Amino acid sequence: MRRLSIILAIVVGALFLGLAIPGSTPARVLLSIVSGDWKKEAALAPEGAASVGQREQELPTLRAAVGAMVSPQWTYVAYRRIFEIVARRLDRRLIFVQRQTYGEINELVAEGRVDLAWLCTGAISDLRQRGRFAVVAVPEVDGRQTYRSYLVVRHGSGIEGIEDLAGRTMVFTDPLSLTGRKVVLDWLGRHGRDPNSFFASVFFSHGHDNSIRAVRRGLADGACVDSLVYDYLARKRAAEVVGLRAVWKSQEFPIPPIVVSERADRDFGGKIRAILYSLEHDVVAGQALEEIGVDRLVPPEPGLY
Repeated sequence: MRRLSIILAIVVGALFLGLAIPGSTPARVLLSIVSGDWKKEAALAPEGAASVGQREQELPTLRAAVGAMVSPQWTYVAYRRIFEIVARRLDRRLIFVQRQTYGEINELVAEGRVDLAWLCTGAISDLRQRGRFAVVAVPEVDGRQTYRSYLVVRHGSGIEGIEDLAGRTMVFTDPLSLTGRKVVLDWLGRHGRDPNSFFASVFFSHGHDNSIRAVRRGLADGACVDSLVYDYLARKRAAEVVGLRAVWKSQEFPIPPIVVSERADRDFGGKIRAILYSLEHDVVAGQALEEIGVDRLVPPEPGLY
C-alpha cells in the first residue's frame, strides 16, 4: 500500500510539473524523476537554444543599411523589421548597419560592405561618382512615387518663405540631402543669394524628424524636410508637429529608392526584387511598411534616377 502511494505521488507530481513547465510532457518529466535525471533535462533547454543561435550564426549574412533620413532610433525599429523579413526569405542572417551621414552609407554601398541600402534621393548622384549600383525598388505612398521638400517654421515666427530666413538660424538634415538641404541651396543660387552669408548660422541634424524637432524646440528658425516624414508625423504622431506649419513646398522629386551594390552576387538583385515587390501581400511585412508610411514597393521607372 505504501509503495502504491509513492508511485501515485510520483505520477501526480509528474503531471503537475508537465503542465507547469512549458515544452515538457508528463511522460518526459516522469522519466526524468524516476531515473534521477531531472537536472539534466532542465539543462537541455539552454543547450538547445544555443544550438539554434549557432545555426543562425552559420547562415550567410544580409548586410543592409538605411541612410540617416530619420533619427537612428526610428530607423532601427521601423526599417529593421522590413529587412529582417527580407533576410528570412533569403535564408540569411541580417546585419543591420547604421551610420550618421549619407556619405558614409554611400561608401559602404560602393565598396560592397553592404548588400542592400535604402537611400535618400539626394545621395544618388554622390553614389554614382563612387561606383556602380542598381535601383531595385521604390516606395509607393498614396499612389505616388514622388515626394517634396517642406519649409517648416513655428507659428507666429513671421516666416512665410525661404527669403524670410535671411539672418536666421537654419537646420539642414545632411550635406547630401535633397529635400533637407540641396533644394534650399538651389533656391538661393537662383535668387542670387550667397548661402555662406544668407543665414546667421547653420547646423546639421542627421534626420528629418530631428530637424522638425529642432524647429519646434526653438533651436532653429526653419528647416526644409522630407514631406513624407512630416506628413507621417502629422498623421501618426501629431504632438511632434504641434505649433509648426509648412509655409513653402518644392516641386516633386523621385522618392528615396532601395539599391543593391554591384559587388553583390549576380542573382542577388533578381531575388531581392521578387521579395520586395511581394511584401505588400504579407500581413507582417505589410504592417512593417505601414509603420513607415509606405503602401508598397514597386519597380522603378526607367531613367528615373
